[in-house]
Amino acid sequence: MEFKGIFIFALTIVGFVNAACNAAYGQCGGQNFYGETCCVSGYYCNKVNEWYSQCIPGSNNNNNNNNNNPGNTSNATAGNKPNTIFIAGDSTADSNGANNRKTNGWGKFLGDYVTSTVNNQAKSGQSARSYWRDGRWNSLIQGVSKGDYVFIQFGHNDVGGPHASTERGSAGGEGDETVTVTLSNGQQEVVHTFPWYIRQMAKQVQAKGATPLLLSLTPNFSFVDGKIPEGSRFQGFMKLVSDEMKIPYIDLYSYIARQYERLGENYLKTNNWFPSDYKHTSPAAADFNAQLIINAIKCQKINDLIAALNDKGRNVNYACTV
Repeated sequence: MEFKGIFIFALTIVGFVNAACNAAYGQCGGQNFYGETCCVSGYYCNKVNEWYSQCIPGSNNNNNNNNNNPGNTSNATAGNKPNTIFIAGDSTADSNGANNRKTNGWGKFLGDYVTSTVNNQAKSGQSARSYWRDGRWNSLIQGVSKGDYVFIQFGHNDVGGPHASTERGSAGGEGDETVTVTLSNGQQEVVHTFPWYIRQMAKQVQAKGATPLLLSLTPNFSFVDGKIPEGSRFQGFMKLVSDEMKIPYIDLYSYIARQYERLGENYLKTNNWFPSDYKHTSPAAADFNAQLIINAIKCQKINDLIAALNDKGRNVNYACTV
């Protein structure tokens, strides 16, 4: 009886340890991580880099104890792959970046992870207002066809208000408020709110039978006690429009910020991820940001875009937490 009691106690302890393994998409390793290094049944601990490992579906086909019931690593999610992914945005998405092309935006690398054609029409220095006013949006929307996706990301150049000398700031408010201004060329312009511009773009995409996908702006290289502060109001405006229109939204600011925090300020400095200023990224950092968009697509189960991923895209694995 005594032996039987010890045996039951041992089984209880084993069951407890197994229950302590990390849940799906949870962290399971990396420098400065002191939690469990095993994953729940059907998942294994995939090493992303020296700083981070994550529990993902499937088996790594070794004899460790990360999986009791290995699953299928293939993605079974069905979707209709878009022929073309268009990008509307500023320098942080522009393939040529800024600073006389010394930096790159994430749009330069997005095509490395998908089988769809990427048509990047992001342009350095643009705000939602100027992209609309100067005809860039009109040029983009002319090429959009049914089934396409249009990624829309602004916010860095939209500050300053309607009267700023940059002639890029939007009117205050969230609705149909307007301000009429006289531009430096003598022409008058009716300036709308930031959400108004995003709504119009999204509506025109939908009218083409295509899908708009809104992204919040990228974070600056700005650490405070090891953390990146919250984004500007334009981050919230993007989510506002997404919620109103029930269209896909990726809070790219938060995805990137959390990963930058995991890597650490010194890592970004040492690897020169912001070579010219606090806003514009090196090629390596721009590629990293593109990967986080791919990761968000998988985390948020945007089926059509999951269907567009190539092998490289399917192998991207970072945390889903924001």
